Amino acid sequence: MASIPFTAAGSNSFPATLTDSNESGHVKYGISFNKGLSSGRPNINMRDLTVTSVATRPPMVVTSPAKKPVDERKLAAWTSIQQERWEGELVVEGKIPSWLRGTYLRNGPGMWHIGEYNFRHLFDGYATLVRLHFENGGLIAGHRQIESDAYKAAMKNKKLCYREFSEAPKPENFLSYVGEVANLFSGASLTDNANTGVVRLGDGRVVCLTETIKGSIEINPNTLETIGKFEYRDNLGGLIHSAHPVVTGSEMLTLLPDLVKPGYVVVRMEAGTNERKVIGRVNCRGGPAPGWVHSFPVTEHYIIVPEMSLRVGRFRVPLDGRPNGKLEAALDPDQHGRGMDMCSINPAYLGKKYRYVYACGAQRPCNFPNTLTKIDLVEKTAKNWHDEGAVPSEPFFVARPGATDEDDGVVISMISDKNGEGYALLLDGSTFEEIARAKFPYGLPYGLHGCWVPKK
Repeated sequence: MASIPFTAAGSNSFPATLTDSNESGHVKYGISFNKGLSSGRPNINMRDLTVTSVATRPPMVVTSPAKKPVDERKLAAWTSIQQERWEGELVVEGKIPSWLRGTYLRNGPGMWHIGEYNFRHLFDGYATLVRLHFENGGLIAGHRQIESDAYKAAMKNKKLCYREFSEAPKPENFLSYVGEVANLFSGASLTDNANTGVVRLGDGRVVCLTETIKGSIEINPNTLETIGKFEYRDNLGGLIHSAHPVVTGSEMLTLLPDLVKPGYVVVRMEAGTNERKVIGRVNCRGGPAPGWVHSFPVTEHYIIVPEMSLRVGRFRVPLDGRPNGKLEAALDPDQHGRGMDMCSINPAYLGKKYRYVYACGAQRPCNFPNTLTKIDLVEKTAKNWHDEGAVPSEPFFVARPGATDEDDGVVISMISDKNGEGYALLLDGSTFEEIARAKFPYGLPYGLHGCWVPKK
């Protein structure tokens, strides 16, 4: 670990490896955010993302909102939204607080199918931005595809055209293979599919992000329209950066891995500018190449640069050429771990000492996120929200205006339901009891990270 002084505050998130087990405790499917899906049964199509505890049928394309839901629509969490955009007012069950005025944006993969081709990894899906606009107790929702170059090329050519998280275009001949290698080192073949996060900068601009720097795309938070690439106007260059910058009202902080002189460059971009400035550097201490720093924590005065000890050794990984392998459980998943993911806190406490954490957890025997959890770090207690068969996305806390208690507000999440439907969920930040939900007219894919845009 290394630390670099700074003058702002930020947050942290945590990776997770998730599995699914049957009643005997044996693993049936396992999905790691770094490895993709593997199966213990023969003849499984490894390009179909399936979680058996959520539903039992393979993924299908969601029909348009105009059509009534049918029984075939299972696995909404991993089902492509076929329509490019939609907007409408949702019927609310319960009561939305009148003080909740603004827009919650959630980013994440939402399209895993191109013609007959199916992506094999969660992170390969093309970005779908979902919007929840709260005002006067009502809720207007919608979604829209982020129009990255990778998405537009795939739609035009009906095939993969850019190198995604776990997949690359298949070269047609040796010359195209050589060109692909050259484009990889230049960054030309890297995707700009901004499907990981979305942040609101201090000047009000909203930017969708992924690990590649070219995958920084500005959008209109009111219409979800893609405005264009967010261009960094400096000479720092680079191909990748942290997908989770720390954003405050005055600046954005992020890490750039240095692949020439292995290390991590810490940069700051002031609100209202597109220029990143170096404020520190940490040399790589764990080998000849930097580790994958997906996110990083901060305090009020320091940036913490974590160097992961895990490295991928290409020539130490046994590859025998088989398209399918056998998955064996090294541990009984019901006896191992209490992992959580998608952790968040009250944004006013970023970089400061806080008491409450909101996260996605797993209620046994399923190890895939199927609960929302509020953790009290002082009392060492936890409260859970759980809906049988549902898959919740990141819980996001919005404080009540004028609140003095840390947990005085609401927690927003979007839920992929077991019957192929989806709904927006509001929980009381203090009691963690459900106060409202609103059903979408179609299934919601599993999303990643979001941000809050207050109403002016």
